[in-house]
Amino acid sequence: MIKDVNGGYWGLAIILSAFMIQFLAFGTGLSIGLYNIELLAVTGDAFSVSLVAAINTGCFLGSGPLASLLMNYLSHRTIVLIGAGLSSASILCVPFLPSIGYMYALWGVCAGLGFCFVYVPSHVMSGLYYDKHTSLATGVATAGSGLGMTVFPTIVGYLIDVYTWRGSLIILAGLMLNLFVFGLLLRPLPTMLENIGENDQDKGTKGKRFRNYFVFCVFEFDVFFVGNILWNMGLNIVVTFGPDFILTTLGVTSIEAAYMLTVLGLCTFLGSLLTGFIGNFHCVNRLFLYVLVCVLSGIGVICFPIAKTYVMLMVAHAIVGLGFGGILGLLLVLTTDLLGPESLGDGVGYLMLSNGVGCFAGPPIAGLLKDSLGTYDVPLYTAGVLVVASGVIMGLVPLKTKLWGRSVIYKDTEEEIAQGS
Repeated sequence: MIKDVNGGYWGLAIILSAFMIQFLAFGTGLSIGLYNIELLAVTGDAFSVSLVAAINTGCFLGSGPLASLLMNYLSHRTIVLIGAGLSSASILCVPFLPSIGYMYALWGVCAGLGFCFVYVPSHVMSGLYYDKHTSLATGVATAGSGLGMTVFPTIVGYLIDVYTWRGSLIILAGLMLNLFVFGLLLRPLPTMLENIGENDQDKGTKGKRFRNYFVFCVFEFDVFFVGNILWNMGLNIVVTFGPDFILTTLGVTSIEAAYMLTVLGLCTFLGSLLTGFIGNFHCVNRLFLYVLVCVLSGIGVICFPIAKTYVMLMVAHAIVGLGFGGILGLLLVLTTDLLGPESLGDGVGYLMLSNGVGCFAGPPIAGLLKDSLGTYDVPLYTAGVLVVASGVIMGLVPLKTKLWGRSVIYKDTEEEIAQGS
């Protein structure tokens, strides 16, 4: 069990590093909707274009178990540095690719995997450095993703206008090099290393491997896993096709569409900070708060096709952003509540897998619906219902607790694991 070290000055450095890594990774990854506008103008095939974003986000989030596994053998810092090199090099190659098919491999798989390698270790460390104020610490770190979504769409929209979409990617690749700087700040936590050594001596390289899969024996985590698939399906549809929906519905410019994503990102930033602060109070039911923000975000998405003016769409984006930020701000601390700090790394890894599955499945489905129906209304209604459903099914957790009690979260020894199975 990791004791409450509460970080000190290095704890602040870890939070800053995690914040900036999420700022860069999410800001770049979630600006892909603006590039979809350019690619759609060239190909006219929504399904083919949607696969670029789906593969990128799917690998970004779906490779979480791989990053979690590597954290058992390599330092968090080493994995982040590998991811920094992979993501920056991949983005630099994209402008020189001859066709969209090559983007699936470079922008989709390689850049997505690099984003995963920088995100997961930094996010986990922001939770391990703080035990007493975990919710606040992770909420602040997660707010980096919201700020990235706030700033990057406007920057990317401007860069595309001035340097074309190919030139803008070269500049983004240069910005990704800053991931090396923030990765170097991820100094290992001494308390964590000491406890890992004790655990290895007590349990033996077999008990540790078994623990990696034990999280799926916890019913509460299984429900959480499915819920994450649903909300990622819905919200990635919005990120992927939202800008083009705004352009086709209102006839605005690319920059005006980027401002919508800026509002979404700003409210995501505020939502992360707000839920991180609120969730830090022991009197707050964090599970209920999570359900509330999921439903709020889903309702905002359902309002997209209904909103017929620029201002109404901006309000809808603000609602979605607040809910989305709330979801992100609670993910790590709710995983800790369900599994305990000992299994946090494994839980986050598999949770990333569920996020990746949802992100990969959502955009292609929406692209097929758009191609067959000629409108974004049905895809967006579907996206909103999926996000609402992700919160509603979490009601199974207190229901199961009331009927049969809480699942056993963690077994301390290999023999107890065998008895529990």
